[in-house]
Amino acid sequence: LEENIYQATDEIVPVMLIDLYSLDGFSIFKTLLEGFQKRKRYIPNLKAVIVNNCDSRKAISNQIKEHMQKSDYKLFIIPSDQSFQRAVNAHIPVQYVKGAKKEVLTELEALAKDVQ
Repeated sequence: LEENIYQATDEIVPVMLIDLYSLDGFSIFKTLLEGFQKRKRYIPNLKAVIVNNCDSRKAISNQIKEHMQKSDYKLFIIPSDQSFQRAVNAHIPVQYVKGAKKEVLTELEALAKDVQ
């Protein structure tokens, strides 16, 4: 299934949640993508990564953010926001939820412009 998805797209924008295994999971993802490239001689563009639920008060968030900022990927850092989480859980656009952080909306707008 993964290989069919890779073949059907020209760009992949993975989403990293902030937890202890995020960097390991991203490393495994890149390895699988490189294996696909060797077998199929094609690889979708991977130039951006979303770091979701980033809370600067937590050390793990800062460590992952700092590590990813050293990479060549364009980062979209979505701050931790209860309103955004409510919108995701309710399957509605975050713009329709009262109290969404301006930083979240600004970063989502930048992401939308980048993937157009």
